[in-house]
Amino acid sequence: MKKRMLLAAAALVAMAALSGCMTVTVDGQPCRVTEERNAIVELKGEEGVNVQVEAGSLRVDGRPGAQEVRVTGTACAGSRADLDRIQLTAERSSDGWIRVQSQTPGGNATLDLILEVPSDLKVMIRDESGSMLVRRLNRSLEIYDNSGDIEVYDVTGDVAIEDNSGTITVEKTGGNVEIRDDSGDIEVRTVSKNVTVRDSSGDIDVSDVGGNFTVASDGSGSVHHSSIRGTVSVPRK
Repeated sequence: MKKRMLLAAAALVAMAALSGCMTVTVDGQPCRVTEERNAIVELKGEEGVNVQVEAGSLRVDGRPGAQEVRVTGTACAGSRADLDRIQLTAERSSDGWIRVQSQTPGGNATLDLILEVPSDLKVMIRDESGSMLVRRLNRSLEIYDNSGDIEVYDVTGDVAIEDNSGTITVEKTGGNVEIRDDSGDIEVRTVSKNVTVRDSSGDIDVSDVGGNFTVASDGSGSVHHSSIRGTVSVPRK
C-alpha cells in the first residue's frame, strides 16, 4: 500500500512538471521555494549592458526611449538555504557599462530573468545554462553561451554568437551575423549583410541574406541556403 502511494505521488509530480504547473530546478528536482529578485539602474550615458548569468532562463527586451535597465527575476530552489544563496546585482561600472550579474549555488537552484533595456545600448551576454531570448535592439549584440537554446530577433546592429550546445535561431538583423557553434542546429533568416558560420555539428539553414554566406568550417550536419544575394562559400564534404 505504501509503495503504491509513493508511486502515485511521483506520478503527480511528473504530470505537474510536464503540464507546466510546477517549476523544476536544473537537476530536475521540484522547486519548493521561490522568491523575487528585482533591480533597476537608471541610465546616465552608459554605452551598453553587460549581462553575466548562471542557471536559469534569460529574456532581454529592447525598449525604445527607455532611460533605465529594469531586471525582474524569479529565484527557485529546493530549499530555503539554497534560495538565500541566489544573488542578483545590477550596477554601473567604471568602463561605462551597466553590469547585471546572477549567482546560483548549483544544480538545485535557478534564477529566471527578464531584462528591459534601452534599445540603443550595446548588449553583451555571458550565460552558463538555460534558454535565451533577445529582441528589439538597435546596437550590436554579443552572446557567449555554454548550454541552452538561443533565439535572437529584430537586432539592427551586428550579432556575434559563440555557443557550446543548443539550437540557435537568428531572424531579422540589420548587420553582420557571425556564429561559432559546437553542437546544435542553426537557423538564420532575413539578414541585411553577411552571415558567417563556424560549426562542429548540427544542421545549418540560412535564407534571405543581403550579403555573403560563408561556412568557414563544418564538422557534421547538412547545410541548406536560399535567397543569398552575395557569394556563397560552403566547404565540400
